[in-house]
Amino acid sequence: MTFLDVGAHLGYFTLLASWLVGESGHVHSFEPTFNTFKLLQMNSESKPNIHVNCAAVTSGRGTAILNDYGPSLSAFNSIYDAKLPDQAGQAKADRLVVETISIDQYVREQNLAPNFVKIDAENADYEILTGMKETLSKFRPVISVEVDDMDIAGVPLSKDIVRFLVDRGYQPFKNRYQHGDLFFLPQT
Repeated sequence: MTFLDVGAHLGYFTLLASWLVGESGHVHSFEPTFNTFKLLQMNSESKPNIHVNCAAVTSGRGTAILNDYGPSLSAFNSIYDAKLPDQAGQAKADRLVVETISIDQYVREQNLAPNFVKIDAENADYEILTGMKETLSKFRPVISVEVDDMDIAGVPLSKDIVRFLVDRGYQPFKNRYQHGDLFFLPQT
C-alpha cells in the first residue's frame, strides 16, 4: 500500500500511516517549511518505509512563496495568507521561496500507485487536487482533504473541492471528529 501525506507537518499522520501500511508499504510525505521538515525528518528517520520531501505540493513544478509563521504557529504556514487564532496576536510571517511539485509529477517520477492521499495544506487543497487529475483517474486513491471556508482572498471554497472530486466519480463522507476534513471514496 502507498500513502501520500501532503502537508505532513511534524509527521503525526506520516508515522500512523507507516504503521498501517507495514514494512512492505510506503509513505511519501511532503512538508515545505524547512525547519518543520527537519523535525518531520527526525521524527521519521527510524522508519525505512517513510520517504520525506521538502517541497510544497501544488498544481505543478516550480516555486512558490510560503508564509512561515515560525515554530509556535507552524501549523498555519501556507502559500496563502492565514487566519490565525486570536491568541496569535499580530504574528508576522517570513516569506520564503519553496520548491513545488504536483502529485501527478511525483507519482510518475517515483513510479507509484497511491492507495490513500491525505491533504492538509492550509488552503492550498484545491490547487493540489488540480495537480493530481491523472492520479485520481488512473489509481482512484481514497482521499482525505481539509475543508474549511475562511474567506481568504484567492482560496476556492469547500464546495469547489467537493464538486471537483464528485465530478471525478468520488463520494464525500464527513469524518467523526471536530476538524473540517472530508473523506472521498472512489465510486465503482
